[in-house]
Amino acid sequence: MVFAHYMVAVPTAGAGSGVEDYKREILEAQARGIDGFALNCGGWLKKEPHYKDRVNKIYQAAQELDSGFSLFLSADFATGLTDEEFIDMVESYRNHPNQLKVEDKPVLSTWASSARHTALIQSEFTGDRSVFFVPFIYPRPANE
Repeated sequence: MVFAHYMVAVPTAGAGSGVEDYKREILEAQARGIDGFALNCGGWLKKEPHYKDRVNKIYQAAQELDSGFSLFLSADFATGLTDEEFIDMVESYRNHPNQLKVEDKPVLSTWASSARHTALIQSEFTGDRSVFFVPFIYPRPANE
């Protein structure tokens, strides 16, 4: 499968993008052989609540198109996402029909995460709530 890294902060149609705008973006992506979007979210509820609103619309657009387009979230920890926001991010779309799953687990990626975030995932998302985790962790400098 081919995924595009989609920056939720900057939709093509601008800040007021609606479901129809996201449908156009999905159709354009599919026309170019893209199977889904990895939704980069540098905010969620507290500092930048527009992220969750936009992600809701993107998932709705994919579902309404019913074209098999897959989505998964990429939590961007470089911007200060809280643990609570991160957990809500995962749980909000876990069972959505367009959520990409591997081994029946929702796919979740990160940017600028740390060992602390990996530990949070290992403790929070267990059993029926487990995720298929694709982390990006900054490497530590050799002199540390």
